[in-house]
Amino acid sequence: MENVRRRVDIRLCSTEEQARKLIAKSNFNRRTIFSENLMAVHLKKTNIKFFKPIHVGMTILDLSKVLMYSFHYEYMKHRYDSKIKLMYTDTDSFIYEIKTDDFYSDMKDDLNLYDTSDYDKNNVYNLPLVNKKVIGKMKDENKGNIMTEYQEKNNSTRPPPAQPAPPASACKTTQLDLRLRSLLRLRSLQNNSTRPPPAQPAPPAPPAQPASACAACLRLHSLPPPAQPFAAESAFLTYYCTFWIIPK
Repeated sequence: MENVRRRVDIRLCSTEEQARKLIAKSNFNRRTIFSENLMAVHLKKTNIKFFKPIHVGMTILDLSKVLMYSFHYEYMKHRYDSKIKLMYTDTDSFIYEIKTDDFYSDMKDDLNLYDTSDYDKNNVYNLPLVNKKVIGKMKDENKGNIMTEYQEKNNSTRPPPAQPAPPASACKTTQLDLRLRSLLRLRSLQNNSTRPPPAQPAPPAPPAQPASACAACLRLHSLPPPAQPFAAESAFLTYYCTFWIIPK
């Protein structure tokens, strides 16, 4: 919902006399100089009309909460019980860790809850394309691609998006710096610190995960898919938006 208090009156002036007159006003905020003969003066509104239907926005938000809570408590918790863990939630998204044999098979049992219209017609999960753009349905924004890692500290600290391959002439130092910054960012999320950890002996190889272990994440935003598919299943889901499969 637009905040009408933040509206600005912008005046363009091309002479010093015009600029001085506008800057002298009591509602002057700031100015932007474009060139020697053109400047924009930003003035605060002296009269504000509250004509936006704020009550409608609040009602829509409350209805969204009903859909979110209904999906979580009446469906996810009821179906998976102790096999589901809520890791994160906000206005329109969940992040779950779920253990199940085949999440895509679970989806087929309750297709009325999902929007699968973004899948390829011949998708490997054999999911039919249903509920296109139906409000309140879970939709796969990543179109069946698999997310392999998720780090969340707050809304402004997510793993950086996949970077395109730089040209052959690009400086190697720049490439190394980009990789280093990505690693430091990930480490700071995990350890709340950007200092390098002390040297540790190489850990033993982890045991193989059973094929039944999977994680499901429900969230609006997407992360880069892996280069290769994985055998284990998981999912990335959101109210009206997204679900993804993530090997655990």
